[in-house]
Amino acid sequence: MSGGSFYIIRLAPDIAPRRIKPDWAKDVNKRLAIHRCTAPTAAVVQTQPCPRDQEQSAIRAITAIGCRRLSREVFICAGMRRLVQRADAFFAGEALPPTPTVVGPVLKNRLSRLMGERRIGIKGVAEGSGVSYRAVFDLYHEKSQRVDLSTLNRLCNFFGVGPGEIFEWTPDARPGEPEAKT
Repeated sequence: MSGGSFYIIRLAPDIAPRRIKPDWAKDVNKRLAIHRCTAPTAAVVQTQPCPRDQEQSAIRAITAIGCRRLSREVFICAGMRRLVQRADAFFAGEALPPTPTVVGPVLKNRLSRLMGERRIGIKGVAEGSGVSYRAVFDLYHEKSQRVDLSTLNRLCNFFGVGPGEIFEWTPDARPGEPEAKT
């Protein structure tokens, strides 16, 4: 667990004020300077002290209602005030309203567990499988939204397992049914 801050920035407040990017950084000002290379008018909406390991939980909790994912890290949100209120509640440890249930099957990424069981790091998997370091990194940290079949095939060959060992399919609960136990 390392110290840093969770932040929310508006990428283009003058053109698309509802487009945001929530993320984590050790130094938000340095990260904002990097974002300004591609988004020169980017502006910080909020920062909160946050351990690195809470980043994904924070993003899911804060963007669960009223936001739509546009890309891996960018969302469009209905109301900035509500988004900030959800962030405040999350970091204050308050219970947030339940998030909508996703209807349909869910794939769970088990790559980090496979790597841990075999004590192989991201670099080792990338070099041994021929998959790019970034692709393995994103899969390991569950930031990927999709996986190429060639990437999946290389990972299966490297680990000597089938796709069902890297991804686990779990049927999600349907409205009115109890949640599936995992």
